[in-house]
Amino acid sequence: MIIGSLVAITALMGMLAWVIQVHGNGVIKANTAAYELLLDKIYGTASDRYRGEKLLHHRIQNVIKNCMESKGLGYVPPLYAGSSAGVVAPGDLDVATPLSESFGIAERHRMHAQGVEADQNSGGNKPGLEAARSQQTGTIYNAAVDECMAKAIPLEEDYHPAGQQETIDRLLTELRKVQGSEAAKPLITDYQDCLHKAGYKANSRFELYDHVLKQFPTPEQPWSRMAATKQWREAARSEQKAAAADKVCRAKLYHWATGRLQPAVGRLNTDPEVETVRRGWDKIEAGYAAAGLN
Repeated sequence: MIIGSLVAITALMGMLAWVIQVHGNGVIKANTAAYELLLDKIYGTASDRYRGEKLLHHRIQNVIKNCMESKGLGYVPPLYAGSSAGVVAPGDLDVATPLSESFGIAERHRMHAQGVEADQNSGGNKPGLEAARSQQTGTIYNAAVDECMAKAIPLEEDYHPAGQQETIDRLLTELRKVQGSEAAKPLITDYQDCLHKAGYKANSRFELYDHVLKQFPTPEQPWSRMAATKQWREAARSEQKAAAADKVCRAKLYHWATGRLQPAVGRLNTDPEVETVRRGWDKIEAGYAAAGLN
């Protein structure tokens, strides 16, 4: 009887441990989802940010092109070379940056280099006939570009939804409280120790990101040339390795922080000002579609 009872108790304890683990994982997932939903509302989703930047590029280049043509000068708008890669890193705080498989560096460099190559293949910007007759072609053309670009600068305000910076400031206040709390210190130390054991001297995600970024070649060159270099291949592999280390090492800290943040996240996720920002991203998406971009 005693043995049977011990077996039953052991089985019950095992089941209880399993229930606690499953419940814990469920709570972590729910906390993470709520926090990252808030980030999407304020900073926009990866798609929102990509389309917002591309729409801004489209509008600015149209203003410059029309301005240049009014002066009798030709202008070939450069292709948009942005990317939706990467994650939002509020305040570059370790407690606040979502875990990811990549830092997005290689993807952004690739897109930029492809844009450089496409511009070179298109022949780039060429002065119009009137400027070509002048001995000061370069000076005249460059001055015109500068003047036309100045007219397009006000459009940059259209990229961010109204009220976004105010909501970011409110969020950062909450995030800095958590990052600077006594409870966070041992978890941050554990994260740093883990990075060191993985072979990195970095003490934060930002330092790790910067370490990887410095390994990449300049993207101000044609993609076909950059892709063929050993430096590019090694840097791309280094990024994947570093991002994987960060994800493993920072998971405990990040999941703890998203739990600690829940009262503030709950308030902000239903805050009217945050909802206004979210609707601002919807307007940017609508503008993107209306412009016929893809």
